[in-house]
Amino acid sequence: THKSLHWVDRFYKSLPCRDSLAAHPWLRPIANRLLAPQLWHFQHESVARGVAIGTFWAFAIPAAQIVVSAAHCTTCRANIPAAAAMTMITNPFTIGFWLWLAYQAGALALGVPADAVLATNGGASSWLGKFGWPTVMGMCMFALGGAVLSYVGVKLNGVYASGLKGDYAEKIGIINVRRLTSQNRLQLYSYVITEAKGQFL
Repeated sequence: THKSLHWVDRFYKSLPCRDSLAAHPWLRPIANRLLAPQLWHFQHESVARGVAIGTFWAFAIPAAQIVVSAAHCTTCRANIPAAAAMTMITNPFTIGFWLWLAYQAGALALGVPADAVLATNGGASSWLGKFGWPTVMGMCMFALGGAVLSYVGVKLNGVYASGLKGDYAEKIGIINVRRLTSQNRLQLYSYVITEAKGQFL
């Protein structure tokens, strides 16, 4: 337990603070917006948005993910620490796995047999072109799908968090939140998923 806490502490320390982000050359034009307290407080909705934004940019671009995520958070009132943490999904230790998985998913989506792409002849540029498109497609799928699923996951988790369950239940007319029926739970989940669709569509 002590070692796990030490690892978590080191992870949080590795994330950029608000001052370091505000001082970044690319973010200086929006430094005042980056320092807004609501972007750093852990409010449920802002965290859900931050998780979705961080997950999206983790797969959408190969570099500067934290910087771009932070800028995006200023336009959506999303939690910057949550977004920065989620960009760590793709890191030097995991990127090889994600690229391989993205290639497999992209080849499947494009209807291209993976073995055929790997066996392509015609030089490095030809091989790279045919290998790259399935990978790009797969990473785009992970970015969009991951953003939606992570947002929904955080929202669904919030349904059973203290206080939030009552807020959601009140909006859809459920009175007794301590004794939810199966139908009530389905109503809550449907409401949260509908909210999620509104955020992304």
